[in-house]
Amino acid sequence: MEGISQFCSLVRQRRFDDVTLGFLQSLLVAKDVKSSSEIRSGLRLFLRSESPLILREFADQSIDRVLVVLEFLVQATALMSDIEEIISPILPRSSSR
Repeated sequence: MEGISQFCSLVRQRRFDDVTLGFLQSLLVAKDVKSSSEIRSGLRLFLRSESPLILREFADQSIDRVLVVLEFLVQATALMSDIEEIISPILPRSSSR
């Protein structure tokens, strides 16, 4: 899917801005349920694998930059209504689990 590839490319270029979020939003407006499900699934897989890499890459940046990155990731996952599933791999595990 070309749209997913373009979004992935923007994220890999570290374009954490409103343009990239707008592009994501346009991808999520699918013409049918099957397309929408496939698009969301592809985007979830990408963000699930890319988020930890992004956070590690920006860990030593200024707090302002880290917050921009976190805000982007939260907004992107919120658009897909899957925040908990996406960020769970990067959250510390509770000892009670």
